[in-house]
Amino acid sequence: MDFEVKYRVGSEIKTVVVAAGDEKAAGNVFNSSHQGVSANDIISVVNLSSAYRKDYGAARFVGSVISFVGWIVFLLGVVGVVGGFAGMGAGGFARELGVHPAIITVVSGLIIMFSLLYAVLGLVFAALGQHFRATVDTANYSGEMLALMKSRPA
Repeated sequence: MDFEVKYRVGSEIKTVVVAAGDEKAAGNVFNSSHQGVSANDIISVVNLSSAYRKDYGAARFVGSVISFVGWIVFLLGVVGVVGGFAGMGAGGFARELGVHPAIITVVSGLIIMFSLLYAVLGLVFAALGQHFRATVDTANYSGEMLALMKSRPA
């Protein structure tokens, strides 16, 4: 196993990689090869062999897609609401178009109602996608902490 040893020499901090069987052996090898450096000068010893490999790439991708689709649906909902209000404003032109103004108002109201529903559902999907990714990140970080705890001597 390889260990990264950070140590202090005066006010300077140096780093060296040491090959050994465990932290104690790394400290012994380090001390015997770096004369004048005591155990009190060592800042940290990190086991480089236990580097945690992140997992759940597909799940992270699915969470990102869900969130992306949610934001698109939200934006379409907002555009629909704006279009619905614009349609209500066009009620004055209804007679010129040969349509009763009440029909334009009702259709615009329905567009606004369903667009608001889409906007809310879009936000819910965006939040669900972010929650999904956060759960995957938590699993990755928990695995990394477990790997670090297992790499330390008892």
